[in-house]
Amino acid sequence: MRSEVADQVENLLATALVESTTLTGLRALRLDGNPIGDDGAYAIARCPQAARLSSLFIDDDEISAEARQALRDSPYLRDARLVIV
Repeated sequence: MRSEVADQVENLLATALVESTTLTGLRALRLDGNPIGDDGAYAIARCPQAARLSSLFIDDDEISAEARQALRDSPYLRDARLVIV
């Protein structure tokens, strides 16, 4: 069972990531070892700043099938190579 603290950390990471001005300039993003959970996956999928990514690698087994599909269906990640493990 996941702890409330782990969920709060995921939410903070997701918020910091999508609100960062640095994301706009990134071409590749590796999030292995960084738990972003469903909230983070949905935030990236809805983030216009992610449109410049050519590759996105996420290693987080806590991401649900629905959140993974949201990443695959994102109009902002259409041109990115997605690896979600």
